[in-house]
Amino acid sequence: MFLPATVRHLKSVKSSLTREALHSLIQAFVHCRLDYCNSALAGVAEVYFQKLQSVQNMAARMVSGVRRSEHTTPVLEDLHWLPVSQRTIFKTALMVWIGSVFMVSLQLISATCAYSLLPS
Repeated sequence: MFLPATVRHLKSVKSSLTREALHSLIQAFVHCRLDYCNSALAGVAEVYFQKLQSVQNMAARMVSGVRRSEHTTPVLEDLHWLPVSQRTIFKTALMVWIGSVFMVSLQLISATCAYSLLPS
């Protein structure tokens, strides 16, 4: 399903949900798709993020109840959501950091196991 369609489907059930439930659904459906292939989007020109940013803005307006004519930057800050381009950089950096910590942990474990297996 295309992202704007997902947001429109959520908009149709918005009236029967609490703000927290709507926020959770948007996190699950919209941000999951925005985060898909972050590493492929890293370093791409800002122009390519415009459609994705408009989807995130639509979702933020829906959660907060802000009209389309109002700026979404304060809404994104209130929701603690990074703009899509910054979110991509953050998620990619986070994956690199997790990978490096995991590799160091594996190296420490293998070095410890090799040391403990040496005859005394």
